[in-house]
Amino acid sequence: MFAGQKDTFDWQTFNSSQKVAYLMGIADMASITPRVAFHFNRKNITAGEVMSAMDAIYDNPANCKITTLFMYSIVVLQFNGASEYTIQKEIEYARNAFSK
Repeated sequence: MFAGQKDTFDWQTFNSSQKVAYLMGIADMASITPRVAFHFNRKNITAGEVMSAMDAIYDNPANCKITTLFMYSIVVLQFNGASEYTIQKEIEYARNAFSK
């Protein structure tokens, strides 16, 4: 089991305020750690847009075990212009990695 794996199930039960608070925590972490910031900085994206994108991906039951932090990085890739092919490959990788 990967560290933080349980947080995927929490995300799906969070209300909007809890989701915003979680995303703010990720943003704070990214702002103080340059190496992490590369993967988690989002450009001109609102918390609502990130929440909607994450919710849409989690709507697929096959994605329910992908950790929230990893899912956030996928969504940032999506908003930063990654191709649909790249996004799907990342989702497939995460499904395999977190299904164990």
